Amino acid sequence: CLRDMQYVGNGIVYAAASVSGYYSPTPDYLADRVVVALKLDLDKKTIEKLDIPRGSIYGTAVGKYDNYILFGFSTDNDNGFYTYNMSTGKESPSAVITTTGYPYGLKTLEK
Repeated sequence: CLRDMQYVGNGIVYAAASVSGYYSPTPDYLADRVVVALKLDLDKKTIEKLDIPRGSIYGTAVGKYDNYILFGFSTDNDNGFYTYNMSTGKESPSAVITTTGYPYGLKTLEK
């Protein structure tokens, strides 16, 4: 299930998606880390899972800032925003901005 998406042009969409196979047998919606970061290429009809830790369904957001895609996730280690650099293809291994609560929404302002 696609939860949040950001279209960046040229048929490329970045998204947070929940994966039913990651839920525990008795789902614990706060604790289960079921949301993954994806890169979708609509022209090529491909989906790539990005190497960002999985998050819970209560903390998801996706947005674009400059040449970065920001993923707001509530993971086992951090609540906050992870980055994906669209030029280099590198992901941040931990949140670059941490939050006290769940990173539920995101709005970026360009210069």
